[in-house]
Amino acid sequence: MRTRAVVAGIDGSARSLAAADWAAREAAARELPLRVVHAGPAVTGDHFLEHAVELLGNRHGGLRITGERAASLTADAELLVVATRGVGGFPGLLLGSTAWEAAARAPFPVALVPSGRDVAAVGDIYGRRFTAGEIVVGVDARAAVDETLAYAFDAADRSGTTLRALHAWRMPLSEAARLPFRVPEDRGAREDHETHLLHEALRPWREKYPHVTVRPDVRALTPARALVAASARAGRLIVGRRGPGLSAVTDAVLHHARSPVVVVPR
Repeated sequence: MRTRAVVAGIDGSARSLAAADWAAREAAARELPLRVVHAGPAVTGDHFLEHAVELLGNRHGGLRITGERAASLTADAELLVVATRGVGGFPGLLLGSTAWEAAARAPFPVALVPSGRDVAAVGDIYGRRFTAGEIVVGVDARAAVDETLAYAFDAADRSGTTLRALHAWRMPLSEAARLPFRVPEDRGAREDHETHLLHEALRPWREKYPHVTVRPDVRALTPARALVAASARAGRLIVGRRGPGLSAVTDAVLHHARSPVVVVPR
């Protein structure tokens, strides 16, 4: 049975504290407790864990926060939140192995919070402030994943935030090769078709969540480019995952997104 709690994984880095702060706000919005888990080698000892729980408690009064040590971030959770990078890695590395493994394997949603250059110093303990922008969900209109849309609509409904449903498409190679010789109406007809597919994929969810403001967005780009571009102004980006492992699209998004990214398993 899934534990009704948001879990924040920390490792002794300022980046992980920034992610834990994001997790605390998410737990408060869901009216769930926050479990702060220090995983991996005891590099910083119990002091860092106690320090993190105290800092988060001071910032989020009224939120139930507990701290614990664990060998790994395998415990079940409503949502696991980790920084894209922790204490390991090297300068320029955008996605750490712990974050990648959690996103690729966890049987529950995982939020990866990018740190940016402004939390490189431990002195800026909470670092980057993410805007309360719209929620963006990546949708494959030809094979929409119910778990991803359910998570996105629930998040938008709970927060009262606009939901942008982003569907990216490209011309088939056979058609793209002839594109210079095609009339503009051909591309317009294809865009209309893609828009229709997206509306159909969203229709049952819009009926289930009538109070959620949904903005369908169809882009003639590769999915990775469209999602990364959308992340620049998003409060969070939600993508799906089919089975263990990450697709090339999701992997690219996790490396380059500017907003927190939630990976929802099927």
